[in-house]
Amino acid sequence: MDNIGSDMKNQHYSNENNCFFDISYKMVLVTKGRQSTLSREMHRVAKHVTLERCRARNGDLLEFSGAEDHLEISFSLPPSEAVSSFANAVKTSISRRLRRDFPELKLLGAGLWAPSYFVASLGNPPEAAIQHYLQSEGG
Repeated sequence: MDNIGSDMKNQHYSNENNCFFDISYKMVLVTKGRQSTLSREMHRVAKHVTLERCRARNGDLLEFSGAEDHLEISFSLPPSEAVSSFANAVKTSISRRLRRDFPELKLLGAGLWAPSYFVASLGNPPEAAIQHYLQSEGG
């Protein structure tokens, strides 16, 4: 099994409990009513908060961007983490931190974010990676 682990790690796969994976997502959060409320400084704080949430769940922040009315976040998580739980944690953490650091947001009333969010998986595994795993398992 040690050979398998080192071979798979060389291909940028993560390992958790004998599971090799590369699971990445794109998530979009929009402000309530698509209000143009997010400044550049708010984006900086939101990115830092998102990075903290990723690390707390053994994930990685891959990309972070957005505009005044939304955030676009690309991240990876291990298969043991529920994306819906992560999304809610990110939305809540960013909202709390922004409201703490930017008191003017309190004037917006309850809820910084729209209740929904968009999330999609990024890409498909290359067939070569699947074949490599099968061969290294003796299949």
